[in-house]
Amino acid sequence: MKFLLTSLLLVTVYVKNNHNFLCIVEGSEIIDIVQNYTYLGTCISSSGNFTLSLEHLQQKALHAFFGLRRHTDFNKLKPSLACKIFDSMISPILNYNCEVWGTFAKSDFNSWDSSEIEKTHLQFCRRYFEVHNKPSNIACRAELGKFPLIIDRKKDT
Repeated sequence: MKFLLTSLLLVTVYVKNNHNFLCIVEGSEIIDIVQNYTYLGTCISSSGNFTLSLEHLQQKALHAFFGLRRHTDFNKLKPSLACKIFDSMISPILNYNCEVWGTFAKSDFNSWDSSEIEKTHLQFCRRYFEVHNKPSNIACRAELGKFPLIIDRKKDT
């Protein structure tokens, strides 16, 4: 598998002793051999898995969300305003580069609820109502009038 990152860099995947490696090549010269390579904020692993990238996006989104909560009490806002703030400030972080990793993500609704991206979305819904993890995911989203983030992603493709 080959990825053309820029006009000068090419990343190829090769197998050595049953382990995958990314080989970064410039022209005909090998620059580096690594397990993971981050390009424009997306971590490309040698197995073609985007799990590290999704975990990184989740951490960034949670950092932004807790930063907003430090200055804003979401519970006192109207649900529509709280959702608008989430959709304009946190959702773009969660959906960053989803055109690349979204094609490899879990596409059925049951397994999507266990993804890092949707867990962050559900954490916002639960924190708005100040409830624990026991209530149903569907009920928490429905009270706010939200849908899973995968629906927006399916609309865009």
